[in-house]
Amino acid sequence: MPQINGFDVAAVLKNDPHTADIPIIILSIIENKERGYHIGIDRYLTKPINTEKLLNEIGSLLYQGTSSKKVLVVDKNASALKTLSDVLQTQGYSVIEASEPQECIHKALSAKPDMIIIDSIFSQEADLVKTLWFEKELENVFFIMLSEQ
Repeated sequence: MPQINGFDVAAVLKNDPHTADIPIIILSIIENKERGYHIGIDRYLTKPINTEKLLNEIGSLLYQGTSSKKVLVVDKNASALKTLSDVLQTQGYSVIEASEPQECIHKALSAKPDMIIIDSIFSQEADLVKTLWFEKELENVFFIMLSEQ
């Protein structure tokens, strides 16, 4: 990502009282769990993605409360969007897809998902995560930020 990486995005979210409670799972090509946990993230997984492990982590976050297993996946990369959606659907999740910030906001408000898995590149665009987090109907939604770093 230009100018900011996933660790920086996580640090900003965890240091803001309005977003500090957002659970964060970092998926990274870099083995730097210590840095991630120091920032305050909830889980740290390395790429390539171990789908079973990722699904277990998503499941544990979703089952902390009542869940209809509805997940909004947001990524500009069509291939990554399809891969995540396919994996989640095979595990019984109801998946909604979005590839643009405004589409994400619209679908999040209309579908009210239990979790939003979002590529951290979107955090640079109009504070998308903060916009979603402050919506009254989305205050209990879990967020997972995907990072290339």
